[in-house]
Amino acid sequence: MSIVYRTIVPSDDPALAEVIKKSLEDQGNNKPGTIYADPQLYKMSSGYTSPDSIYYVVYDREELLGGCGIARIPNQKENYCELQRMFLKKEARGKGIGAELMKLCLDFAKKQDTIWFILKRSAT
Repeated sequence: MSIVYRTIVPSDDPALAEVIKKSLEDQGNNKPGTIYADPQLYKMSSGYTSPDSIYYVVYDREELLGGCGIARIPNQKENYCELQRMFLKKEARGKGIGAELMKLCLDFAKKQDTIWFILKRSAT
């Protein structure tokens, strides 16, 4: 494996959308109310352009394995942020790749003086 982590760019959007869709299908969460049915799915890079948000993708050579983002939650008294949309291909799980994505996101949040982190998990 030749693993590379970097911030998302628009050319990552199509491959990331496929990873997310497949992950949700595997979980049985490919239904309305999830990102599966959200038009934002195909333009993830556009959702992380503010200075208080970031989305990382991970590649093994030319293959996109997944990604994870973090963003400040607006209109809060405290500096809250939320770990968002962490998805990995099945074959990339259990190898520490997700842990590294989370670490990158949390390190970014600390630099933003975030004091509270919110983590949501799907039902499966």
